[in-house]
Amino acid sequence: MREAITFLDNSVEERQASAEDHMTKVEDIDLANITEEEFIERAVESIGEIKKNDKKLLSKDTFIKIFKYAGDFAKLRSRDIKTKA
Repeated sequence: MREAITFLDNSVEERQASAEDHMTKVEDIDLANITEEEFIERAVESIGEIKKNDKKLLSKDTFIKIFKYAGDFAKLRSRDIKTKA
């Protein structure tokens, strides 16, 4: 049991954990003056590699990024449709 305990000679900074520590960082893409193709290029770049878990489901971070950019793309498309109408 004594070997399992580690003693530190220096102090350790304590801080309160926050929700932001566990949040997925998602970059916002400015929808003003951008084409659909440019948006898709930036979204693919921001999403990066698609990561899956052992059950072949999307990882949490990948899912959140894809979901956000799919919603932003829908906003972009609806804006374009409204301007054409």
